[in-house]
Amino acid sequence: MFKRQLLAIEFVLFSAAIFAQDFNTQQLSNYLDTLNAHQRASGALALRADGKLLFSKSIGVRNTDESGNVAPDDKTAFRIGSISKTFTAVMIMQLVQKGDVSLDDPLSNWYPSVPNAANITIKQMLNHSSGIYSITSDPEYLEYMETAQTHEQMLQRIYEFEPAFAPGTKHSYSNSNFVLLGYILEKETGISYAQLVEKKITKPLKFKRTYYGGPIDPQGQNEAQSYEWDGRRWIPSTETDMSIPHGAGSMVSTAEDLTTFITALFSGKLIGDDQLSQMTTVEDGYGLGIFPIDVHGKEGFGHNGGIDDFAAVLVYVPEDDLAIAFTANVVRYDIDEMRAVAASAFYGDILEMPTFVQVDLSPEYLHSLEGTYKSETFPLPIEVRTNGAQLTAQAEGQPELPLEPQGDDVFTLERAGIVMTFSKDESGEFCCFHLEQGQFVADFKKE
Repeated sequence: MFKRQLLAIEFVLFSAAIFAQDFNTQQLSNYLDTLNAHQRASGALALRADGKLLFSKSIGVRNTDESGNVAPDDKTAFRIGSISKTFTAVMIMQLVQKGDVSLDDPLSNWYPSVPNAANITIKQMLNHSSGIYSITSDPEYLEYMETAQTHEQMLQRIYEFEPAFAPGTKHSYSNSNFVLLGYILEKETGISYAQLVEKKITKPLKFKRTYYGGPIDPQGQNEAQSYEWDGRRWIPSTETDMSIPHGAGSMVSTAEDLTTFITALFSGKLIGDDQLSQMTTVEDGYGLGIFPIDVHGKEGFGHNGGIDDFAAVLVYVPEDDLAIAFTANVVRYDIDEMRAVAASAFYGDILEMPTFVQVDLSPEYLHSLEGTYKSETFPLPIEVRTNGAQLTAQAEGQPELPLEPQGDDVFTLERAGIVMTFSKDESGEFCCFHLEQGQFVADFKKE
């Protein structure tokens, strides 16, 4: 799929060189500075084309200590959440290339106690069509997510869940798929996931700042701590114990390393052309540990990631040998918009600097919005409450999400594309809200 004629290769490289000449790095730097000045994001952005690093910049805060805020640098490592799934998929495809594993092998070869295991294939786990219930959707997940868990504890939970659907009948994202794939890698190779990713990916690519994560160590290991905004200041977020996400979300990395990783993947340094073609064959919007992503009207492939308040995005455009990565430990901004802005800058567009309106709301106003809201078209009740000067929303069994006021009774969570518009009843009391997230819309009424 990605083999090209020599002439095509020359054209792509020539085109990339033209784009690089039009790439206004100062514009992009100013854009990041604007986000930083308004405390909308903290992290690192990198762009690589034709194998060359074209842009790299860090903004914000790595961590806070008694002396104040400590800034990140280009070596600061961030948790990358589900981008780890692409690492896991690559290592599975390496076993497929060797003939040690087949995409058609049933899960029952390793874990027969998983419901429907005999009818679930490795491929279905890679492209989220297995029907295995996602452990992170379990309401009890929030109770143990910060405490170390053994494989046996995690497996027992997966065994007990009813399937979400019959294998192969639809596609639905499930973290359980990649937890199990990580365990399968360990069974097949006889070494830990951490050792395997070092042996098969990070050491061959000469990475120093990409590895299986552990407890966050800002001072000793130059690792970023994630934070949430309470309306006045940054407060440390939760810290998931990395024994839990395993092959689904355990990796930490830098933006620069991630652009090198995905460039190496698409240039044949990690797997062969046949395996890459299999990874990038899309069914119902899913590849194998990777997704199709539109980048400035061009076909790209990559993955997003999120864990605690970390967020990340990684994408590659084969046509232009372009890789973009953004890793963040503070995000009050749509991370997909950040990817789009970076691409626009690369392709020579004039960037419009973002503007942010400061909306100050009284405690009395915020308290008037509090309550439990239910919808006829959404299965979970949503609790709206105040936390200091911050309004939050929490669906039953899900993490609490901070909402940003936009005026006129409108609140948003930009990083997730959520817009909530509150309304009053005839007595003048807040009674309802209308929720929009992409194509999804629902109306909620206060109990």
